[in-house]
Amino acid sequence: MPLIAANALTFGYAAHSRALEDISLEIEEKSTWAIIGKNGSGKSTLLKCLCGLLRCPAGSLSILGKPLASYRPRDLARLVSFVPQASNRLLPPFSVREFIMLGRFPFQGFFALPSRGDRAIVDAALELTDTGALADRLLTTLSGGELQRVFLASAVAQRTAILLLDEPMAFLDPMHQELIQRSIDRIQEEFSTTIIAVTHDINHALNRFSHLCALSQGKPFYVGLCEDFKRDALKLLHAIYSITFYEIKSYDEKHRFYLPESFLT
Repeated sequence: MPLIAANALTFGYAAHSRALEDISLEIEEKSTWAIIGKNGSGKSTLLKCLCGLLRCPAGSLSILGKPLASYRPRDLARLVSFVPQASNRLLPPFSVREFIMLGRFPFQGFFALPSRGDRAIVDAALELTDTGALADRLLTTLSGGELQRVFLASAVAQRTAILLLDEPMAFLDPMHQELIQRSIDRIQEEFSTTIIAVTHDINHALNRFSHLCALSQGKPFYVGLCEDFKRDALKLLHAIYSITFYEIKSYDEKHRFYLPESFLT
């Protein structure tokens, strides 16, 4: 039984428009999925549907064999954590440690104080995401890259089987991109978390994830293993993005990278 099973999902923001159409996925435990496609192809919409923030009027969606709509919010929050895009977020006047502790809310009573176990989990999340030095700082004093790691740490503290990430490295410099990716790798390695991430970085998607979902105008264009995609990557990328790509191999020939034609002219 797959961890997540989506069958013929359809979603529209208006009565006569469809942002997603006929999306079918079977996502196994411990796998890592990247969602790619042009702007406006439905990537973030799909991610929000998978965690229940948006409800699809057609199709079916289940987690562990149970329909997503039948989960109580608290029970769903114990299974799925979602890290939205960092830009344009309103920040509460919390310290980093206080904010990360919010990730423990699904496991606490409404008026319960954090337990010793909760505090230990928060400390572990700070360490795993290299945010320990930020613990006592206010969220409003952090850079974009620091904030993104703190949002990720809060999701780690939630200790869910499924982690959804919406463009986790968008607008970050190369150093912070690497820090985020290291944190994601550690999360997957330590907790065997199933990770689904929206990204515009094709090479990141193909070289750091096990599976790929490519969308085109809200419809599935490719769903499957990244290694299978690479066998005909140039043709598939041209069809998805409507531009020509070139393939470049790493010096040890273990990895392949894909660059738009304009990068090499």
